[in-house]
Amino acid sequence: MSQTAYVLPASFGQERMWLLDQLRPGSAMHNLSGGLRLTGGLDEEALRHSLRDIVDRHEVLRTILRLDGARVVQEVLESIDTPLNVVAPGEGPDGVEAVIRRLDAEPFDLAVAPLLRCHLIRSAPDEHVLLLVMHHAMGDGRSIEVLLAELAHLYTGYAAGLQPELPELPLQYADFAVWQSEVFDSGALAEQIEHWRRELVGVEPLLLPLDRPRPARPTRSAEVVRVALPADTLKALTALGSGATPFMVAAAGYAVLLSRWSGQEDVALAFPTLGRDQAELLDLVGFFINTVPLRISVSSGQGFAGLLADVRRRCLAAHANSGVPFEKLVECLRPERAADRTPLAQALISLQQPHGTVSMPGLTAEPVALPMSHLPFDVVLDVKVEGGGLTGSIGAVADVFTPDTVHRLARTWEALLVAAAENPETPVSELPFLLGPPRPAQPRTETAETPGDVVAATRTEALISRLWAEVFEVESVSVDRGFYAMGGNSLRAVRIITRARELGLELPVELALGEHTIRQLAAAAEPTSQS
Repeated sequence: MSQTAYVLPASFGQERMWLLDQLRPGSAMHNLSGGLRLTGGLDEEALRHSLRDIVDRHEVLRTILRLDGARVVQEVLESIDTPLNVVAPGEGPDGVEAVIRRLDAEPFDLAVAPLLRCHLIRSAPDEHVLLLVMHHAMGDGRSIEVLLAELAHLYTGYAAGLQPELPELPLQYADFAVWQSEVFDSGALAEQIEHWRRELVGVEPLLLPLDRPRPARPTRSAEVVRVALPADTLKALTALGSGATPFMVAAAGYAVLLSRWSGQEDVALAFPTLGRDQAELLDLVGFFINTVPLRISVSSGQGFAGLLADVRRRCLAAHANSGVPFEKLVECLRPERAADRTPLAQALISLQQPHGTVSMPGLTAEPVALPMSHLPFDVVLDVKVEGGGLTGSIGAVADVFTPDTVHRLARTWEALLVAAAENPETPVSELPFLLGPPRPAQPRTETAETPGDVVAATRTEALISRLWAEVFEVESVSVDRGFYAMGGNSLRAVRIITRARELGLELPVELALGEHTIRQLAAAAEPTSQS
């Protein structure tokens, strides 16, 4: 086993990934994949050399995550073996795609290296698919691009019998994690946090009409439908005079769709940012991406042109205040928590950036497109600018939404934007809506707190009460106190769940993720494992 080089605190994003992994062990929800379809004579040994060099170069590819006391740490190893796994395709016309889906669905254990898997699927002597699968805690979309670009450079050299080199990295991902923590602790982001306090005050959860009840153990698997917006439509909308970008057009249409669907005029979305504002971070592998909220007011009598101008203003303000890590933003704002939704926003929009081309001698290299398989948000719109228009997909969690609903979501987003381009002053309430009459928001349920101290009435309540007292560092806890209202966070919730498991009590993870009391948690605990 490789020796440890050093141990440092995990980045805020890594900590969140570790928490999610502990809550749903054995899930591949946060796997990140990318690959190349290679046609031509492949030098497998040159490919193996290239992969070894990349793992040696980026420390984060030799890193594991674990709990050290009350904090999550990243443990960087001196060296690890990251083999190139050669795989035969399955039978039939979809054999290669079936293997890709299977390999992409294999979960990781964040405490066991390597957290990058390299597969070579050989469908013919001169046809291969190189598939890289890593845990999201160790990389993001830009990281996959960096890996493939460096691999192509190194492969070119090794295939020619040379000893290729890459420029020395100015820093490693662990350096970024330390810097990120220092910046937050210094108070440098206080003004941005205050912006979000003002911007998100009173924002309500997005309560969408579900096709079926949420299951006790959700899979978060994705139901995905392709979308496309013609070039002339996008051109007309970006030329309205507000200076809107393609992302802003997509977001405005998405907000109208979600508002009409939910019956709510106040919609909170989220969007990812690259998180690499410093030039030194651009060519690093690591988890830099940050999630930023975007609140949009959709008045039924408002014209689309006016809405688009407001979306532009809000997008610019969101980007200007995007330096606060999402995990710390949730911790600072303390939004209402519920087990069945992500905090601050329940819908995501993403505009994919163009990928660089990869050139390898003697080979034709084409990127392998991997569709969304799992969704951390209830609904996700993922688009890119292509051919002057927008193409991509809209996905929704298959646990609660049917394929027919997702299909109509996709067609509605397209249709309402086409109609808005033809007449930008049309009130948003009159734009096409293919999901039937708008349905009102579902009623909210509140967790009431009983004043005063209520002592444990059962052994299970007493055990959970003791665990709460340990993590909150207090002498005793009333069994009717709310966990997050008391100052709880995701890390504390995971510590309680894992400690309870050690003591033979299985606590319901989904309930623990939302606001709850000791009494509610004890009542829902697995009867067979109560101590």
